[in-house]
Amino acid sequence: MSTPTAPGGPDGTNTYVLVVVLRARPGRAGQVLTRLHELAEVSLAEPGCLQYRVHRDVDDPATFALYEEWQDEAAWQRHDTGAQVVELLEALTPDLADPIAVRRLLPS
Repeated sequence: MSTPTAPGGPDGTNTYVLVVVLRARPGRAGQVLTRLHELAEVSLAEPGCLQYRVHRDVDDPATFALYEEWQDEAAWQRHDTGAQVVELLEALTPDLADPIAVRRLLPS
């Protein structure tokens, strides 16, 4: 997953926040949900991970959103390139209907 570069910091007011949207192929939502929970468990154990929450769309149960909050961009970069995360994403990809959409959020 790649995302635009923006400043982030450990002060809690300018953390590195992402929303990631994924849509499962027909009949694969259960497998995608299982992998996303595995990804959340791995991610929450990583240094710099402040939040990692899995959500499911109420109108389309094949669509999922991840809310990620990291201490800073460096923590997210370590996460995104870590072997366990790369493996989980590679295993997840065949079950997805669309490319993963990543959005970087800033406080307003």
